[in-house]
Parts: sequence; structure tokens; C-alpha cells
Amino acid sequence: MTPQQLKVLAIVVGALLAFWGVMALLPSGTDRPTADFRLPTVVADSVVTITVSGRGDTVTLARGPDSTWTVNGFAAARSSVDEFLGTLRLPVRPELVARSAASFARLGVDSTSGLRLRVAGRHGMLLDVMVSMRGPEGSSDGAFVRLPGDSAVYAWTSRLGQLTRRRVDDWRDRKIASVVPDSVRRIDVARGPRRYTLRHQDQHWLLGTAPADSAAAARLLDAFKTVNADGFPTRAQLDSAFRRQAQRHVALYDAGAAPLLTLDFDSTSNGFWVRRSAGGTIYRLSTWVTDQLTPADSTLRPRKH
Repeated sequence: MTPQQLKVLAIVVGALLAFWGVMALLPSGTDRPTADFRLPTVVADSVVTITVSGRGDTVTLARGPDSTWTVNGFAAARSSVDEFLGTLRLPVRPELVARSAASFARLGVDSTSGLRLRVAGRHGMLLDVMVSMRGPEGSSDGAFVRLPGDSAVYAWTSRLGQLTRRRVDDWRDRKIASVVPDSVRRIDVARGPRRYTLRHQDQHWLLGTAPADSAAAARLLDAFKTVNADGFPTRAQLDSAFRRQAQRHVALYDAGAAPLLTLDFDSTSNGFWVRRSAGGTIYRLSTWVTDQLTPADSTLRPRKH
């Protein structure tokens, strides 16, 4: 072989080695650059429904005519919906991890183990994507995603996966009530058979006819600024809640004696169910929070020095 031929052969071998090195950095069998993959742009105001199906149930968020949201018929927290829609707009550089249907089950994006996320607008589907239940290396952060009908699977680093995995109760509005402290002029509390009234008079709070501890009264009012639930009863628990007379009750009134808020409490083995006295949604509260809303009258009396 002549020197010239050896030189040509060396160039060819070098080119082949360089090509092999580049291909070794890509997942086996892939032919699509990572930068090519983008989720469709979703304009928040155009979204009508968000549906997540899989794991034996379906979560459906729906926008009402007044722009309020429900989740499977329950009131949804608008902040949670806004957080989800905001996540869809975040810039993400996905990493291509596989391009074969054989990898779907292993990565959790097949029809059995994955979640199918659909976002629909007024004029049709805006987004349709499979999302894994776990992220890379089994973490709860991130996810593997793929478009239905596509063999490419990508690692997605935003909170899209975490938010998609929310259950119905995670989307529900947990705000029970919100009362402006300065609007309250009377509070009636019942704890079992024991009842008392806290009344605002002449810039002071009275417990019955005696002065109340002003700091304790202020803490009680602060507890009603925003009352958020810890959760909700299951269907089985819902059937047994409030089947007897409420163990506790609290009512707040304004200066004109109009009710601002009335709540009933039903004790459980590890907390309380609570609802407005007129009925409606039943929430779960811890014993500690319930005690802040319905304290014993002894805690409202002035401390003796």
C-alpha cells in the first residue's frame, strides 16, 4: 500500500471514529435532536378543561362561565390551576432518553402505568401528552413525557410531572372562610353543653359580663382571618359525618347582629369535620386548629398575677 493510500485510509478511519463518538452520546436508535421537541403553546385564557386520566381514575378540571374552576364537580383552588398553566409556559430543554416503544413501560409512559394529560380549549385540543408517575431515577421531581403516537421519550425537568400527578383533593379549594377581625362584634361558642359569648363593647371585649383577656380575644379573631382545611373526608367518612349533633359550634356577628360566619364541628378519632351551619362542603381540620377557633372559655379570662 502506497503512502498516499495509507494517508487516505487514516483520514477515513479518523472520520469513522469521530462519527462513532458522536453517535455514542445519543440514545440508541434516535434520529431526532433534543432541541426539536417542544410542547404546544397553551394560552391560559383559552383553556376550558384539563383532564388527567390513568391509575384507575380521572381528574377533570373545568372552567365555569364566571372563570371559576371545578375539579370533578368540587370547587377548585384557582391558585393551583394558575400554577399548573404557568408551568406549561416555562422554558424547558428536554433530554431525549429513548426512541422505542419497548421503553414505554420501563419509563412509565405507556397506557398502563402513565398519565395522559389533555388540555382542551374552546376550539379543540391544545395539548395531549403522556406523563410518567415518577421522574428520572425514581424521583418525584420531573417526569418522562412523550406525545401519543410518537416513539420518542424525553426527560422533562419542570414541575409538570409533579402537578399532573395531583389527586382530586389536591386540586380542591381548601379555604373554609375569611373574616375581617374589625368587623366582628360578637362571638358565640359552644363546646358540648358549655356555651359562652364574647362581646365587643366600649373598645373592650367582655366574656359574659366580665372583662376578657384582650390578647386572647385578639388571637381568636386572628384565627378567623383565613381558615383553611387540612383535607376532605373520603366517601365512607362523608356518610358518617354529622350523623349526630355537632360537638362544637361558633358564630361570628357584626355590629348589626348579622351573622358573618357560623360553623359546626363534628369530632373524629384524630380531628374534626367542619362545615358551615347552613350546610355545604365538609372539610377536615386538626384538633389544634379547631381549638383555636373554639377555645375553652377559661383561656379567654384575664390571667391572675
